[in-house]
Amino acid sequence: AALKHLKDVIVFSQQGNCPAPHQISGSDLDGDEYAVIWHEDLVPLQTDNAEPYNYDSNTKPMELDRPVGRSDIHDVVLNIAESDFLGRLSNLHLAYADLFGVDSDIKPQADVLSTIGLAGAISEEVDSGKTGVHPLNDMKIKKQKDALGDSRPDFME
Repeated sequence: AALKHLKDVIVFSQQGNCPAPHQISGSDLDGDEYAVIWHEDLVPLQTDNAEPYNYDSNTKPMELDRPVGRSDIHDVVLNIAESDFLGRLSNLHLAYADLFGVDSDIKPQADVLSTIGLAGAISEEVDSGKTGVHPLNDMKIKKQKDALGDSRPDFME
């Protein structure tokens, strides 16, 4: 009854196990044209944005006291391939943000990072190809994952 005054629109509920668009029209929306309009009474048009975080790791690229050789390039490429944790860290950050909040400093355990801390680690991991420094290793990433237990956002199931 609260939305009865709205005409010629579809309002999708956020309740339920399956998103409403998946239940109608084949759910693929490929080639379908539609407009999304945020109704001010339902979704506020203005929200306060948090100050951007500064995640500059200030880690300088590794310097050699000799010319770069093939084996150096080989070692860097292997290091990047073997230690590419960006996807795993990003998924962890998404799960932590859903559970604790995107700007949360809450740590589920004393020896793991918060959502904010994971964002900083992701920033450092992005630079790891240049710096050679990975903020977390396999063991620390597993500890971060284990600290969540079975808790995952429904969209990650």
